[in-house]
Amino acid sequence: MMNFLEVLDNYNSFLESINQKKDILHQEAVIESIKDWSEFDSVETVMQWFRLEQEKCRMVVEDIPLSDCSGWNFDDDKGIFCHDSGEFFYVQGVRVKNTDGREVTGGWDQPILTQVGFNGGLLGLLRKNS
Repeated sequence: MMNFLEVLDNYNSFLESINQKKDILHQEAVIESIKDWSEFDSVETVMQWFRLEQEKCRMVVEDIPLSDCSGWNFDDDKGIFCHDSGEFFYVQGVRVKNTDGREVTGGWDQPILTQVGFNGGLLGLLRKNS
């Protein structure tokens, strides 16, 4: 089985063969997406670990209004919902336009999470069927 650097070298060769510009951050993201490079063997192993962690956890979670979140507030000047420290992430609104080639041709508005102090990347949400 090839290691990460071997896969990356193969991908770089492929990019060269199609005269594509190399961008190391993009290349790493692509290669990391292709395979699970983690210490876990499989999705089943991850799920088993997660279930054990859930069983050990004694936290209680309660839904509350955003306005009641201690340390979090709406910043009227910036139009974002953020932590008082200015750290972590903030919730902002975006308007998406020129979407004629998409499933929603008139554009749309949506909230997004933006990580503070990090130019790029993704914050993810997990969900489950109940």
